[in-house]
Amino acid sequence: MTPCTKNGPRVCSCYCFGMHFLAGDLSKPRLSLSCHDLSTVSEMKSFVTDLSGMKQQHRAVATHIGACEVINKRKREGFLQKQLQVEHATLEGLDERECLELIEELINRQVTLYTPLRLMCLLSLTSAGIKSKAYHSLKTQFLQAYGYEHIVIFNRLDDMGWLKEHVEKSVPVFRTASRRLRLIPRDSDRYDLSNPPDMAYVFGGGYSPLSCRLVEHVISSGGWSGIDDLCQHLSPDIFKLSQPTCHRKSPAQLRQVSPSFISLAAAHFLKSTRSDTSQ
Repeated sequence: MTPCTKNGPRVCSCYCFGMHFLAGDLSKPRLSLSCHDLSTVSEMKSFVTDLSGMKQQHRAVATHIGACEVINKRKREGFLQKQLQVEHATLEGLDERECLELIEELINRQVTLYTPLRLMCLLSLTSAGIKSKAYHSLKTQFLQAYGYEHIVIFNRLDDMGWLKEHVEKSVPVFRTASRRLRLIPRDSDRYDLSNPPDMAYVFGGGYSPLSCRLVEHVISSGGWSGIDDLCQHLSPDIFKLSQPTCHRKSPAQLRQVSPSFISLAAAHFLKSTRSDTSQ
C-alpha cells in the first residue's frame, strides 16, 4: 500500500527524488575510472583494491534503474494514480463506494489478482469488515474472474482477520488508532521527501506504520499509558504484548510478528531521530 496526498499521488515525487539521488552517484564510478592514469605501481594497486567496490556500485545502479523502470511503467498504466487516491481515501474513511467501484473495475479487467485483494483487505481492516452485500458481491466476481480454486484465499484471509464481513456494532479499531496515534500526517500535502520530518516518508508522506507509531509512543511517554486500551484490540496475529523481564519503565513490551521491510525502514528512521531518548 502506497498512500498519496489529497491533491494527488506522490509516486511521481518519490520516483523523481530517487532518480535525482541516483544521478549524483552515477558519475562517481565513471569519475574514478577516468581519473586513474595508473602511472605508478602504487596507483595500480590502489585501483585494483577499489575495483571490487566500483563493480558493486555499478550493480547497485543497475538494480536501482531497473526498479525505477518498473515503477515508471506501472505509473503509465493509468490505474496506479486512481488506486493511490482510493487507498488514501479509504485510510481516512472518506468514500467506501469509490473503493468498491475500483475493486470491481480491476476484477473485470482481470489485472493481477493481488491488486484487488490488497484493496479488499485494506477496506476490511480500516472499516472493521466489508458490508455483507458488498462482500459477497466482490467475492463472487473475484472467483468468477480468477477461478473458484482461489476460494481458499478468502477462507485464510478471514481466519487471519484481514478480509471479513462487517459485523453489526463492531467498531473500526483502525480509525481510532489513526486518530490517536496520528497515522496520517495533517500536512501531507506539503511533505518534503528530500528532508522528511517523520517516518511517514516511507509511504510518500501519506501514512506512518502503526507498529512504529506504537514504539514512538512508548519511547516518548515511557510506557503504554493512554493507549493501553487500544493495544488490547489489536490483532494478536500482528502484535503481541508480553511482560518485560528487565526493563522497568514500560509495563509491557511490543513484538511485531514478521515485520515488513517498510516497517523496518520507518523503525531505522525513528532510531536515528530519537537515539538519545531510546538509550
